[in-house]
Amino acid sequence: MNHTVLSGFFTCLLISMLTGCNNSSDIHTESETSVFTLSGIISPVSKAPQLNADGAGVFTDGDQNRVFILSEGESIMNSFLYTYGQKYYWGDLPLTSQSDNLSISACYPAIETDSPDHFEWDTKDSHNLMVDFLYAIPANVRKGTTVPIELTFNHALHKLKINIQADGKTMTDEQIAGIVVKCRDVQPIAHLNLLKGKVISASGQLCNFESKGPKTEFIIPAQEIGTMNLLIQLGNREQVYDLSKCSIDGTSLTKLESGKCFVFNLTVSQKEFIITGQEISGWENQGEIDDSIMM
Repeated sequence: MNHTVLSGFFTCLLISMLTGCNNSSDIHTESETSVFTLSGIISPVSKAPQLNADGAGVFTDGDQNRVFILSEGESIMNSFLYTYGQKYYWGDLPLTSQSDNLSISACYPAIETDSPDHFEWDTKDSHNLMVDFLYAIPANVRKGTTVPIELTFNHALHKLKINIQADGKTMTDEQIAGIVVKCRDVQPIAHLNLLKGKVISASGQLCNFESKGPKTEFIIPAQEIGTMNLLIQLGNREQVYDLSKCSIDGTSLTKLESGKCFVFNLTVSQKEFIITGQEISGWENQGEIDDSIMM
């Protein structure tokens, strides 16, 4: 599965077909044999399945989501692994309540957790580096509904994008190919409520992420800036940029928000590093980043 990172949100359709019945007992019986289908549509992303040229994409056969089902009153019922391409019926779902009023949410990747209401996603884990985490705001549905159910998925994390270029006069692209970028003093753990579709907070011992190459992305939890900084190293030269001193449209940068991207542009000459741009944008597809990410 190609993992590349999305802009804003993507839409997922849960479609079930049910013929009409005249009494409640018939409704329960027929709903169990109704088709339950999850169809994921992905708008511009980075590191996600099956991207088109414009960054849009869809989930395809074999891709998986973790789906959470709650009964009325928000008592957890169960969760199950949904695999695209397989056929499911309402009767296949782990419904442990007779309630017809349900709340359905989901996430990607299809993690396993016993605490979806306080899930921890550790971005310093080697398996999670540069992996976008998506959560869906829950939809209230009726068991066996024939109306398509729309789930809106949001980005739980924040993306930092650093673009470095040579000035073309005193330095060339070849001379900066080995440049090292470190993002330091980062809280690595994102706390999420997957049942309500909310980002709670960030925590963890402050750590550093490192990448080699002039075009770099880091995907980290949304958090206050604090002492977070970028260290740029080229040969025996280095420069530190405190993110708290960066400003967007005259306003100091105080926090990194989920679902957004901070872009930092830098030009390197033989004598200095020059900031040529900085902005906050939505989560957009801005090209593949092939440089390696290290702890």
